[in-house]
Amino acid sequence: FSVEKKLVIEGDYIVPKVFINIVNLGCRVKELGWTEEFIKENGAYLREEHRENTTLFCEATVAISGKKFDVARSKLKKVENDNAFDNVFWSVLAKCMLLQCYYELGENDSNSFDSLIDSLIASFIQYLRRNDKLAKSQKIILRLFIKYVQTMMQIRREKGIMKDKKDKVLEKEKIDALIQEIDNNQSIPFRDWLLEKLEELK
Repeated sequence: FSVEKKLVIEGDYIVPKVFINIVNLGCRVKELGWTEEFIKENGAYLREEHRENTTLFCEATVAISGKKFDVARSKLKKVENDNAFDNVFWSVLAKCMLLQCYYELGENDSNSFDSLIDSLIASFIQYLRRNDKLAKSQKIILRLFIKYVQTMMQIRREKGIMKDKKDKVLEKEKIDALIQEIDNNQSIPFRDWLLEKLEELK
């Protein structure tokens, strides 16, 4: 295993992108225990100026995979600003992950989190409008992610309203169309999570 043999180290350090990619891979294959140990044992190989923020980002990634959304939220709030990483896209992904956490936490406490989600979405849209470091293509997929979360929020809010059979059929068709649209676009961030949440809304 290249990680165990320290083959991912360039000179005396692991670059943040490689570190984050290893954590993402560990989470994808559900090896959360191994991934937590990797962060603890190898965080010291990150350059000092990157260490804290990269570690927090990765710990939040593991927490989300383990459905510990409150833990992830507290870590992400420290790294969502532009100065947290050399690559601004990691900061943007932190905003997406924070939105995930608010959505998940809002399932059981919508009164507390719905307003936070609306506020975060508004500030996120404003951020994308003003940011000149992101490529146009990146902004497009990020706006799509936001749009899908907004749509899921709307569907979830309407779930508590009594509907006739026709409305329920239309709602299911709307969800199925969204699932198809997302399934056909491999570039959407956190695509698997969006598909999972939409299936739950059926």
